[in-house]
Amino acid sequence: MTASPGSALISLVVILGYLPTLREENRVMTQLGRSVPYLVAGLFALGALSGCGGGGADVKSDISTTTTGQQLMDLKKAYDAGAISESEYERERKKILNR
Repeated sequence: MTASPGSALISLVVILGYLPTLREENRVMTQLGRSVPYLVAGLFALGALSGCGGGGADVKSDISTTTTGQQLMDLKKAYDAGAISESEYERERKKILNR
């Protein structure tokens, strides 16, 4: 089967019409190729920094809205009411005073 001059012309038009698209794809791929090292470096830095979470140290925060005096009065009230023993009272009293 031989190609007619008309079909060859159509093929040439199709190829020439596709050339700008190929050039655009080549430009995009070139830009992408230039971006890859920066992307890899960024991901590496992100991975390295994600390990900087404080080293697993226990952080304890003791926030109290009552004063030391109020805590001691409440403790004494519990002791006087018989809710806690004398040893428990002394132990808790020392904890409060050492804060």
